Amino acid sequence: MVKGQIEVSMRGLFKTLNTMKIDKVRVLNQDEYGPRVVEIKTNKVNFETPDRAVTSTEGNYKKQVRALDDPFLHSIFESIAHFANENLQELHTRNGPFAKRKTALSSQVRDYSDSDMITKFYPQMKKDSCVSVEDARTLADLQRYCGYDLITILDLSPNSPVEEFEKHITKMNEKFISPFTDAEPIPYIDMAMDHDLFKKKVDAIWDNNGTFKVMGVIFRSPPLHMANYMYLQKNNDRDIWIHASGVNRYYQKNWTTSQIHIPQIYGIDTVSILSQRIGGEPISKPVEKIKRYDPKSLGIIEVKKHREKYGTNLDCDCPVCENKNLNQAIEKYTVNHKGEIDIALLDIWFKLHESFSSYSEFEEGRKYIKKDEFGDYLTEKEHLSKVIRDFKK
Repeated sequence: MVKGQIEVSMRGLFKTLNTMKIDKVRVLNQDEYGPRVVEIKTNKVNFETPDRAVTSTEGNYKKQVRALDDPFLHSIFESIAHFANENLQELHTRNGPFAKRKTALSSQVRDYSDSDMITKFYPQMKKDSCVSVEDARTLADLQRYCGYDLITILDLSPNSPVEEFEKHITKMNEKFISPFTDAEPIPYIDMAMDHDLFKKKVDAIWDNNGTFKVMGVIFRSPPLHMANYMYLQKNNDRDIWIHASGVNRYYQKNWTTSQIHIPQIYGIDTVSILSQRIGGEPISKPVEKIKRYDPKSLGIIEVKKHREKYGTNLDCDCPVCENKNLNQAIEKYTVNHKGEIDIALLDIWFKLHESFSSYSEFEEGRKYIKKDEFGDYLTEKEHLSKVIRDFKK
């Protein structure tokens, strides 16, 4: 087989693996408080934002409990892989690590590719990490081989000059993504970078002749990087899908507010939650200290606090809570598959409740944005409104 035939063959292989295309990204509604509703149409699934992805960590929770058959209904599945710089280099400097990662990630894609979900990949790294061009190319290869619908393009450095950044993301797409796959490229930038550089990099993605229909941002604290968040909010009329990865589960100033609902205020369309490594012995807590997502307040509150506010009423019809009160849920979800008491399981079940319930809550919030009444929604949500007032101090 000659070189040209090999190239054609490889393109055919990758296009078989990746067949999702984004047909349309269109802003439908903009609320004066900042959030927007964006219509996203693909040949795989159509959905509206704001919305939240389900992550591989949450998928692993589902496997751990062994007793939840209900499928995730989310439109986006995000595989999260933890990387240090040496892990990235090993992918292309040693035989073995690439194949090992591919095996693990491909199984995740297979689990969700048959559902109506867009699959994507996020390499979770330490803040201020830098990658080489070879690292970025190898990650693109890894994603193509695994069959993801969106292909992440990492910035080489949060401080890379805008000219270098624009050249990098353009070349990555033209040379190493689009010739081999129908998957969509998603360049990422860090919300923590210098404001002037942030604006230029955002504009480089937005204004790239319509090449990029989706962009990724690495979540950082809004109060610490308010100018960058406000730039997205002020330009929320642009027809591009913005996804934030690595959103902390809590607003860390009060460790109660569900932070995943904050980015929408700045025109960020979809979000995924920060992943914590699974493994080792879980920290043992008394039942009353375990926290549960509360859609009424958008807080993540202790069982004890839930009893004080609502008694035993869960008022939730998600697959975890349906037809149960608080006491029944505790009784059921502290017993493992062997019939043994395991209090730590309750935390996992409550995080699965959060996956389903917060997904439904984004759907509820969209109704307010469409009526330009998001201010009323904020007023109803005790813990979210407290944070917004705190931002304005």
